[in-house]
Amino acid sequence: MIRQASFPILLLSGPVLALATKGFTVILAIAGVAAIIALSFHRPSQRANWRDLSAVVMAAFAYMLGSAFWGISERAFDTIARLVLVVSFTYAVIAVFKNLSDDQKTRWASGLRWSLGIGIFAAAIIGPYNVYWPGAADLLHAHFELIRQVNNSLTILPAFLFIFLGSWQGARHWLQALIIAAICGVTFVSESQTSFLAMLLALIAFGLAKISLPLCRHLIFASLAVCTLASPVIFNAAYQGKWVANFAPQIVTERASGELREWIYYVYAEETTNRPLFGHGINGTKNFKPADLKAYIALTKDDPPLQTIARTSTQSGAVAAHAHNLFLQLIFEFGYVGTLLILAAVWRILAWLDEHVDTYQAPYYWAAIAASLAPVLFGVTLWHSWFMTAFGCLVIFTHMCGELGRRAG
Repeated sequence: MIRQASFPILLLSGPVLALATKGFTVILAIAGVAAIIALSFHRPSQRANWRDLSAVVMAAFAYMLGSAFWGISERAFDTIARLVLVVSFTYAVIAVFKNLSDDQKTRWASGLRWSLGIGIFAAAIIGPYNVYWPGAADLLHAHFELIRQVNNSLTILPAFLFIFLGSWQGARHWLQALIIAAICGVTFVSESQTSFLAMLLALIAFGLAKISLPLCRHLIFASLAVCTLASPVIFNAAYQGKWVANFAPQIVTERASGELREWIYYVYAEETTNRPLFGHGINGTKNFKPADLKAYIALTKDDPPLQTIARTSTQSGAVAAHAHNLFLQLIFEFGYVGTLLILAAVWRILAWLDEHVDTYQAPYYWAAIAASLAPVLFGVTLWHSWFMTAFGCLVIFTHMCGELGRRAG
């Protein structure tokens, strides 16, 4: 029973996905500790061979951890501790699962799939609360972080959805299409624009993978690499050319604070030039305080409403809570040296997936990868505890339910 102790905890993933995403931290921590204890009592018959790990992946991970030593964030070492724990717990749970009997693997993977299926359904019901209960946020604000929790759930829902569908090979195509259409509708009418972006990216990746797996892999990687490496130039030009005011749809200005985001991105883009090679260190974008914030605010003098918002939002001296942009976060925190190393590691991981995932499940996996990028493109930071642990649980879910998919195939 010690060996299987992690898996009853993981069955709580469905309710957590629907109701309280911060609960992923507790789930992964308890399941991970239980797995480490199990591994200490029962040496796994299938032991990991560290030589199988790509050197560039290990080098990129070491660089991210090492950047804490030259970083500017007061929480740098706290961040690397959480990152190491997430990776360790995720690895431990998967290692224990690999050494279960076939019957045990099937039982726990099936239970987890049912749990997450129920969680996905519940999240889809709760998600568009703004449509059928507009006053819910104000009514429950003091007792329940409705907007934050529901939006967080919706942002990661598409990634879990496609892994769930990929493991459910017995489902009819029309039923899968109906579920995808329903979730698209939910994300479209919800308060979370990020969740709808995640669904769009997932569907694009799914379609590309159906056409050609190498094409999908190359396009995802090329888009990530080009946008990341060129981000300081792009966001500098965007602010100077007032792209939001001149070209963006009105919804971007009204619902996504487009002009304020454009200014924030400009500040981070400009500040990357101070440490272009090695960056400001892990989590350096968190509450970043530029040396002359007043000079940046002064640049908004031709737009009084924006200047007022900028002054109000920067009263603490920080330009923003974090960069709200994956591309700038990578360049700002790790510089061009670190970013190139991280991109090389990403390429190796994507190539490994292409080699080892079967052709039926592969489009679902690529859709989930694309959906997983959406929350960090323009929303959350990479280092939110709930996001890191949710992603760790997603990796565990992918591995466990991959067993069901392979057996069904």
